[in-house]
Amino acid sequence: MKIKYHFNTETIEIEVSEEWGEILVELDRQEYNINHKETRRHTSLDAMKYEGEIFASNTDIAAEYIRTQENETLLKAIDSLLPQQKELV
Repeated sequence: MKIKYHFNTETIEIEVSEEWGEILVELDRQEYNINHKETRRHTSLDAMKYEGEIFASNTDIAAEYIRTQENETLLKAIDSLLPQQKELV
């Protein structure tokens, strides 16, 4: 029996006995079933491209950061006011 192994740059074909061939085919089938079971309901983020609608966001991160910093500065300034000044604000 001949078994093929596919790599990135080449394919290797080896000759094995029928007994070992059946074992290897069964192990390949089990590996496929396990991988299929594990990925059937979810997808690994490692396998995804981080482009397209699924990762699209309309949020401007830079503007959000600036707004947060401005809010923190404003709160610090208000905290430094006298009680009468805080009441006016």
